[in-house]
Amino acid sequence: MDAKIKYSGIFAVSAIGIYLLFGLFTGLIENPFFRVGGMIEKTIWDYAFLSAFAVLFGIVVSLIVYNNEIKKSGKRAGASAICGSAAGFLAITCPFCNLLIFSLLGISGSFAIFAPYRLELRILSIALMLIAIYFSFSSIRNVKKGEMLNKREVQK
Repeated sequence: MDAKIKYSGIFAVSAIGIYLLFGLFTGLIENPFFRVGGMIEKTIWDYAFLSAFAVLFGIVVSLIVYNNEIKKSGKRAGASAICGSAAGFLAITCPFCNLLIFSLLGISGSFAIFAPYRLELRILSIALMLIAIYFSFSSIRNVKKGEMLNKREVQK
């Protein structure tokens, strides 16, 4: 029972943390530090995507922590999670609201490059997070199969 509480806590902390971090830095959550004005109105879909992404991020982090504890490398899951997180950060709000994109590309570059592809970036980030979950589960499954094979060999 302690393991369930531990991994549930890791999930909750990482999901809430990424929700607040991405929400604050992209201006989706109003705050006194990053006052950004939106040229594109914030919609319920922005909040829904941020919530779904935070849940998937929490699942990925808890699975990667579990993989590390059973001494199984999660390089593919980690790489997919990093790429998915980067795509998710870029796809959360309008390109003007996301200060990172805006400071790197300016207003014309951010609207020319990122505005037309927000939906595709969102789909890509969700897909990459799902791939990270798949890789994590497959490495856990491989460890469990190896343990079962070792038990069978010992019994013989």
